[in-house]
Amino acid sequence: MILLPTQSTQLARVFSLLAQGERLAHYAAKQQSQLTLTKGNASHSIFFKQQARQELFHSRVFDGTVLWLGRKHAGKPCAQLKKFTSHVEVALCKGALAESVLAIQLVLEAMGKLILEGIDTRMERYRYGLKKIRSTILAQEAEHYDFGQSQLLTLMQQTNISRSTMRALSQNYHEMAHDILDHAAPLFDSLDSDIESYKQKLTNEVPDWLK
Repeated sequence: MILLPTQSTQLARVFSLLAQGERLAHYAAKQQSQLTLTKGNASHSIFFKQQARQELFHSRVFDGTVLWLGRKHAGKPCAQLKKFTSHVEVALCKGALAESVLAIQLVLEAMGKLILEGIDTRMERYRYGLKKIRSTILAQEAEHYDFGQSQLLTLMQQTNISRSTMRALSQNYHEMAHDILDHAAPLFDSLDSDIESYKQKLTNEVPDWLK
């Protein structure tokens, strides 16, 4: 694979952003596993626990990719993602499991999956390798998203959370996700990617019942 120095730096920053997101997903899934277990749902608790392990693996892969690209430091953590993180932390502290599932499994996972799919296409073009690991991570991200949809519907039925409440929360988290993508726009521009297309695809990922 031949990358220009600028492209290598920007790609490293994209992977650094992804690693930051995966660390949030790892933390959240661990907390979700405990919250679900206290509610007596052992099977879903096991899924969240498994997701936490997978997210930790993803973050290590992405951190390793940053080093492989020759960048020990890939910039400061994304402030917009830190804001997203703080909202998730508050939800988890309140025991608001449904809100955390919306934020992590639906919004964050969908955004990560879309970014990875875009990067994956370019990696194929440059014969980056590690195809099996890349496909495994993408499959796991999709699995987390699908589980999140069904889990959120179940939680809404069990707790009588109104759809209007969830729609308002969904809009808030998607706005923060768009802010994250706007922050990353210069990185994607250097990789010949249009950030507006990512934002539109993310909007399209919103389930009809949350629109």
